[in-house]
Amino acid sequence: MGRVSRLYAQGRTLPSPVVSNARAGDAYHNWGLAFDAAPFVNNQISNDQRLYILMGHLGEQVGLEWGGTFKAIVDFPHYQYTFGLTTEDLQNGRRPPR
Repeated sequence: MGRVSRLYAQGRTLPSPVVSNARAGDAYHNWGLAFDAAPFVNNQISNDQRLYILMGHLGEQVGLEWGGTFKAIVDFPHYQYTFGLTTEDLQNGRRPPR
């Protein structure tokens, strides 16, 4: 089972809370339209939620959709710019403008 399939299985067929609503191949990361980022403090990833929120607001100011505002599963490190395309659009061959 691949990493993404394992993440999707968590809370469904594997023990632990649900951490992803995206099945393998059904995430904006697959098309290079999403990334994850974390704040660094003293050369280490910080777990300070306030810093994630600050980063999220900065991402929104430049036009990114921030996972910290997701309703189903809040994803503080996640950012995406979808060009208005759904993952179904992308799976069916539609692509963002160049």
